Order: sequence, then structure tokens, then C-alpha cells
Amino acid sequence: MTLSTIFVDWFRREPRFAGATIIFALLALPTFVAMQLDDRMYQDIGIWVKPMKFTLSAAVYLGTLAWFAGWMKSEIRLSRRYRWLSIAVIIATVLEIAWVYGAAANGIGSHFNTSSALMGALYTAAGIFVMVMMSAAPIYALAITRNQRLKLDPAFRTSVVLSLYLTFGLTVVIASYLASQPNHFVGGNLSDAEGGALFGWARDGGDLRAAHFFALHAMHFVPAFGLVAVWLLAEGKRRTTVLGFTAVYCAFTVYVFVEALIGKPFLGGLL
Repeated sequence: MTLSTIFVDWFRREPRFAGATIIFALLALPTFVAMQLDDRMYQDIGIWVKPMKFTLSAAVYLGTLAWFAGWMKSEIRLSRRYRWLSIAVIIATVLEIAWVYGAAANGIGSHFNTSSALMGALYTAAGIFVMVMMSAAPIYALAITRNQRLKLDPAFRTSVVLSLYLTFGLTVVIASYLASQPNHFVGGNLSDAEGGALFGWARDGGDLRAAHFFALHAMHFVPAFGLVAVWLLAEGKRRTTVLGFTAVYCAFTVYVFVEALIGKPFLGGLL
């Protein structure tokens, strides 16, 4: 199977999400230009760093859902209810990204910004947008579970379904706690300037973004492990192994969250 064939199949599975993914990916290009031309700073890093992270994250999330959509019954994907769901998710994502970019363009923070009644209202609205975005994950999980015509290895299907439930559950819990805090730091000097080289997480205190990252990307890590399990293990051992890894992954994410809550940097600040 060639890359062009995979691309066509991906786009066919969920054209709306795939199209939105391409748009967000393309948005990263002018954002990169803005990073080079605009030297304004927020929390001691470039004002456009956060919009870049968010637009790429949105592209990865919607792009993954676009592929997973192919494992639902076609009747669901063609239904009116699903069409409205997908449109609502895309609109919520666009509004979330627009909020982040708008704040950056004005040289102010988006998240945790309650400096005025307007910014407080926008922050609350952004939380609603996230809930709408994330609502697709458990709906996809249920639809894939109920697709009895699906010809996937049972262990791999289990990994996909559980990953979607984990992504929703862990993200909602951790993001909700994050939203109730004044910032994402727990201790340290409250600056992103000294963050890790790869993700920018705090190296001198706790950073709640680390747990948020692992919560959101359960939908990638768990199915990736499920795929490896299908390749390497005997059929009778695959599902049990996938269940075990999923439990470990959930516990690991909770550990990273608790670690941040007590003010400790993830992996000693290496990332």
C-alpha cells in the first residue's frame, strides 16, 4: 500500500475531519513565519509558540479520528446525527484555535486569563469547546464496539476502544482541574523560558501539562501497543496483554498527574 493510497483511504473514511486536519496542518506554516517575525514574549517564550502547539495538536486529534471513523458502520457515518456531531466537533475546534490565536495576536494569554469579564467568559467558553471536541472519542468507542462486521483483530480493536475512552476520561478530569488553577505550574519560577527542550515542561517544579499530554494521546499510545501485540504475540495472549498495558498506561498518567501536583518535574525535567 502506497502513501497516496493511504491518504485517499484516510480522506474517504471521514472527509470532514480529514479536511479540517489538512487546514490546521497548513495553518502551521504562517504560524511558523509569525514565530520568526514577531518577537513578543509571553511567560518568557515567543507569543506564537502556544498557537503552533495547539494547531498541530488539533490536526493530530482530528486526523486520528478521521482514520478511526473507518471502523464504524457506514450507516452511522452517513447518518444525520453523526453529520451534526462531526460538524459540531469541527466548529468547536475552530473556535478553540481562534481563541488561542486571537489572544496571541493581541499579545496576551488565552488559558488562565480571567483579567477581564470578557476574557473570563472566553475562557469558560473555551472549556465548553473542549468538551464538545472530546465528546467524539467515547462516541467513536461505542460505535466501533458495536460494529460486528468489523474485521479487526479483537485485541487491536480492544486497544482502540479503550484508548478512546481513556482519552476522554483522563483528559476531561485533568483538563478540568487545570482550568480551575491560576496556571499550569506547581511550584518553580512560573516561567516557560527554562522548560525542557522537547515539550517545554517545567524543570524546576510540577507542570500539569505533562499529564494532560499523556491523557490526550492515550488514543495513540494504546493502539500502537495493540498493533505491536498483534504482530508479536500469539492470538491467545494478545487481548490480556493489551488490557494489562492499558491499565499500566492509565496508572502511569495518573502518576504523572500526582507527581505534578506535589511539585515534581516529569522525568526530572529532561523533557
